Amino acid sequence: MSSWEEIQAVKVKRNILREKLEKRKKERQDLLGNSSPAGPGAVTGLIKNETSNSLSEDKDIDAEVEKYLVQVLADQSLILPTNSAQIAERVEKGVHKTVLRDSIAYYLHKLAMQNMIKIKEVSIGGTVGYEVISAEHINLKALYDDMPKSDRWQKSSNHKAARK
Repeated sequence: MSSWEEIQAVKVKRNILREKLEKRKKERQDLLGNSSPAGPGAVTGLIKNETSNSLSEDKDIDAEVEKYLVQVLADQSLILPTNSAQIAERVEKGVHKTVLRDSIAYYLHKLAMQNMIKIKEVSIGGTVGYEVISAEHINLKALYDDMPKSDRWQKSSNHKAARK
């Protein structure tokens, strides 16, 4: 990885962390602003809330989401440019669960650092998002083929094969 790519990776990570920090600050202000006496119970609730948010964010960053995202981007029928919100909707439909936008952003940046896609930062409905400008479909397909299959993927593949 070149120095330029390392610098870009650090900038991306910094932006993601800055967004999370701003979100937590806003949640903290809302919690403290809504409770009249800011006693120890309010602080404990805040700590529990932040801990559960961190755990759920870490849980959402998983191989199944990454694999389906790569599959979506490898699809040559995907019309580019497309934004991260649209991609997230397709991934959510494919994995049948809610996916955090931060997870999608993380994987988009990861693929951009590997020169699989080209992205740019855009504003989507007042929030920061990303637009995929171009994709290396052949490389993405090869990456997808190299990824291990999860149980859910194998079951859905076997189910589809059985229906044919």
